[in-house]
Amino acid sequence: MEVGAVSVGYIITVLWVYLYCYLILASIDFGAGVYAYYSLKAKEEKSVAVLRLYLSPIWDVFHIILLVLIFLLTSFLPLIIEDYGEPLKIPALVVIALIILRTALIVFKRKRIGTNKPITFIYGFSGLIVALVLTSVLTLSEGGFLQITESNVSLSPGLLLSSFYFWSVVILAVVSVFYISAMYFILFSYRTKNPEALERFRTYAMAWCVPTLLASVLVFVALQRHNPDHFNRMLDISWLFLLSLVSYLIAVSLVFYKRHYALAFFFVLCQFFFAFYGYGWSHLPYLLYPYIEIHPFNSFGIGAVIFILSFILSLGIPSLILRVRRMTVSMKKKKSES
Repeated sequence: MEVGAVSVGYIITVLWVYLYCYLILASIDFGAGVYAYYSLKAKEEKSVAVLRLYLSPIWDVFHIILLVLIFLLTSFLPLIIEDYGEPLKIPALVVIALIILRTALIVFKRKRIGTNKPITFIYGFSGLIVALVLTSVLTLSEGGFLQITESNVSLSPGLLLSSFYFWSVVILAVVSVFYISAMYFILFSYRTKNPEALERFRTYAMAWCVPTLLASVLVFVALQRHNPDHFNRMLDISWLFLLSLVSYLIAVSLVFYKRHYALAFFFVLCQFFFAFYGYGWSHLPYLLYPYIEIHPFNSFGIGAVIFILSFILSLGIPSLILRVRRMTVSMKKKKSES
């Protein structure tokens, strides 16, 4: 049984790392789309130029990889999908349709994104809707939104839309997208030597940092009301959330004093790593309260190894991908200037 537990532990770790990387990279991408529309509307040409450099059809490969991963997971968990997958069909179809729409726009209309308001609006806000739909799926894992009988499992939209916890998570998802993307594009503007765009994104980051903190507190309050058991588990590992808060304060302070933008974004990665890891760790052994329970590991040594491995991969993979993208942009920029 121990070998099986260790194996499941590493599978859960790989999935968690992938979801974290997707959280960071997708937030930057979705935020870029919305900022592109706002900058176009406000006639902020320097900001639009930075965002147009960043947007690329290659990025949508990452979305496709997500869909492939979900398909593979469903093949390994046939009984769970058969019993509890029905409520996920509509959100899955919405996400797939929106990703296809975004991919089509950036492939066939890339030159018009950042210059055409309707197309830029559709591209930007379709990404934001994807983030909100994925957030609603995460909300379902806390339980209380499904109607389960002997014959089927169905989602109760009324319970979901009237839930204080659901709306608190939605708010956190929206502000996090804008906060993470603004913090990254400060660094991106600095590296691409665009001081006007840097100052604009710095203003955005300062505007969204306080709502991000308040929204996080709101989620804690809502979770205490919705799922006290999970909330108490989070209190048991409160040190992780304290590390997240410290990382947040360092990142915001560095941006406020206009220093070390790369280090500031590193602490943004740390901020969301500690918060997301703390949420996932405290959520176990439940995947879906209180119906699906899993025990990935029961040894402190295994848990420590998984924590360290998750920390390295979760911060290393997004940093590597973003660095490659920034280098690609720099090369294209030099070619166009020459």
